[in-house]
Amino acid sequence: MSGLLKKLRPSKYLLRNLFLIREHAAAVAFRPISFENQSYLLSRIDEINKLRNSLLDQKSVVRPYWRKVIDKVSSAVDRSANDPRQSVFAQIVKHCDDSGYMRYWTDAIAYAPMSRIDFTNRKVDNVWFVFGPALGLGDEISAVSFTKDVMKNHSRADHRIFSYYPDLWTTLLPGRQVFSLEGNPGLLFEQMDNGHSVKENETHLLVFINFSGIEFYKLFYFDKTPPAVLEIAIGKGRMWFFQHASCPVYVAERLDPVIPNNYTALSTLSGLVGIQKEKNHSHRKASPNESDMIITVNPFTSKHILLTGSDWVKLLKMSLDELPEDLRLKINLLPGMSERSQNFAMLIKKGLEEALTPQKKVTILNNGRHLHSKTAFQQVYQSVAASQFVLGIDTYTAHLSGLLNIPSLAICYGRNKAFWSESPSSYWLEINEDPGVLALVIRFVLDTALTIHLPQKHGVDAATREFAGNFKNSLLKYGTQPSEIRWRQIIADGDHFWQGLPGSAREALGELDKNYSWDRISPWLQDQTRGISSEWRMNLLTHLHFTKTAFNLDTCYQ
Repeated sequence: MSGLLKKLRPSKYLLRNLFLIREHAAAVAFRPISFENQSYLLSRIDEINKLRNSLLDQKSVVRPYWRKVIDKVSSAVDRSANDPRQSVFAQIVKHCDDSGYMRYWTDAIAYAPMSRIDFTNRKVDNVWFVFGPALGLGDEISAVSFTKDVMKNHSRADHRIFSYYPDLWTTLLPGRQVFSLEGNPGLLFEQMDNGHSVKENETHLLVFINFSGIEFYKLFYFDKTPPAVLEIAIGKGRMWFFQHASCPVYVAERLDPVIPNNYTALSTLSGLVGIQKEKNHSHRKASPNESDMIITVNPFTSKHILLTGSDWVKLLKMSLDELPEDLRLKINLLPGMSERSQNFAMLIKKGLEEALTPQKKVTILNNGRHLHSKTAFQQVYQSVAASQFVLGIDTYTAHLSGLLNIPSLAICYGRNKAFWSESPSSYWLEINEDPGVLALVIRFVLDTALTIHLPQKHGVDAATREFAGNFKNSLLKYGTQPSEIRWRQIIADGDHFWQGLPGSAREALGELDKNYSWDRISPWLQDQTRGISSEWRMNLLTHLHFTKTAFNLDTCYQ
């Protein structure tokens, strides 16, 4: 660090407070507000006010420049109390960024490709996972597999998790040390400063996962014994690894330019640092005598609610009426996190009870009462895990069902494939004004779920199974770099599978895959004059709902 910057550098406590205020304000400023995530955002606002008070406590001991910064930030926080618009919180973010606080952490740092290190061969005594305040619950669920992979590869280390969603981790990883950052955003730093459970000569790794990259390692750069920091920007597919001040910072970026997806990025980044990936859990198999089918429906999201209660009743009636008459069905509605969402769920329940046959039972989780933050995740997890199908909006339940490989359909208000689970059982559909189209796709995914649930009773015909198996085996057999001859076989198998599907299935897959539906891309894949690489073609195929269907229809009969 240059002499002038070092002289002007404020205390690390001021820098940490600015960092925390900035991240909490960003969580409010750049996240859409609806009645379903209001309590989450109000908690972030409470944290900002606490941090503002800590910032003011340091005002008397800092230089004039930083006093002005503190005044600007605290004034903006004061304004937010009377004017809680997102633009006001964006102004708080801007004041923090304009202060230039990050440049006081260190000089320009040398960077090197991540491929130059072998991450897993390094002895680590303590691995602490820190999940940033800008992450939504679905974002954090998407990092569960990566977290488990790191734990597995450093199985002898002491593991701790710091999160704003502690119930997520105590439910999915029982027995682990989990610390809630709710109400105490500086807890991690307090533990680091006090040296809790960090003995002399022990190595310490912080795995920091946030939505965007903020060079988290710089917060520890000048500590006497800084930890190594592995930072993941889950929204950008980017990774940094900081070992210590005398080493370069290693960087990797793996959001695919063709079809960006953070799940793929995390898997690729795991491979780049030598982490062996843990296999995902398979979905629950039904016993031959089990005829009931449980569906979890989540009509809530942190985004703006566009479907009304009557829309949900109409969609579900159109979708469920054609199920086999002897199938006993239980529809479990989620009641949301507020009295308003609870009333919304009650309207849907009442409408369904009037519209559906007696064999189709409708219940609301938690006896119809809205959920509470301390128990919500565990209750939703139990409902999803017991289901054969999950229907809802593009939100955390879509990520949870993907993690568990439960067949699911997520209705999206915006088509953003970067955050879609890659589970073969997860389907995603952009909302369409025509309820008939939505119902067609819901029925298709329901049929797929039913085929998995009761294959001997409600399975697809032998010809479709054969085509599905051939197509799946072609993809697995030929690897990521097939020759042109093998590509022709893959395409031929795909054509056979496509033609072997019922017309309604082709129509539904056309809606799901949109411009990438099989009948549109098959000619592209065959046209050698386009110069399309094997990697591009394989990337495209592995992201198609068409391909997921092949894997589902073949796997459920093994």
